[in-house]
Amino acid sequence: MAQPIVSVDDVHTYYGDSYILQGVSLDVRPGELVAVLGRNGVGKSTLASTIMGFNPPRRGAIRFEGKALTRATPEARSRAGIALVPQGRRTFRSLSVAETLEIARHLRRFDGQGLSWTVDAVYDAFPRLAERRDNRAGTLSGGEQQMLAVGRALVGNPRLVILDEPTEGLSPLLVKELFGVLEMVKAQGSTILLVEQRLKFALALADRVVILNKGKVVYTATPAELQADEDVRHRYLGV
Repeated sequence: MAQPIVSVDDVHTYYGDSYILQGVSLDVRPGELVAVLGRNGVGKSTLASTIMGFNPPRRGAIRFEGKALTRATPEARSRAGIALVPQGRRTFRSLSVAETLEIARHLRRFDGQGLSWTVDAVYDAFPRLAERRDNRAGTLSGGEQQMLAVGRALVGNPRLVILDEPTEGLSPLLVKELFGVLEMVKAQGSTILLVEQRLKFALALADRVVILNKGKVVYTATPAELQADEDVRHRYLGV
């Protein structure tokens, strides 16, 4: 099997005195989409921020393409080829859509290695962004801001894309549109770690699923295996 692009090994992460990730281990291999599932508050978003370096672990190790990143800054992780689409979008409200994507394009460092997305390709994938290219991000709807956050990550041509609750607050139509974009990204052979609440959305895209509960990995399987395991779905996902 191919060596993992990212490996998380026995990671323990805290927020102040709160013990959030309690010995989490997982890996994501090249071209794979791994979905991280679980109820609210089990540590899914903390895992995304820990991998990106915003909340470094107190113990454990993170490796990216074989290199230790455990103590690297978020900027160093971005330069290494990791992109995060954060929960809550976090776009720069004063910048236009075009300015946001152009800045992200100039920061790319991974041509020929990661994705192959241009600004025009993002506009093709998200026609609403093309229509609003001169609008400031702060004037966009929540769904449009999410499209912009995804597009911003893609034009940087990362080796690994981490999406933290990308469908949160989106209408069913926009969820469908986002699904189509992620299908395209996956078809290019790109590597994705997807933190997601919508089970049907995640299972339709994922190669593997990982369930967190109380800060620990409690289940790893294929989507088909999870679909067939009603007890696990009910116990850890409430469905």
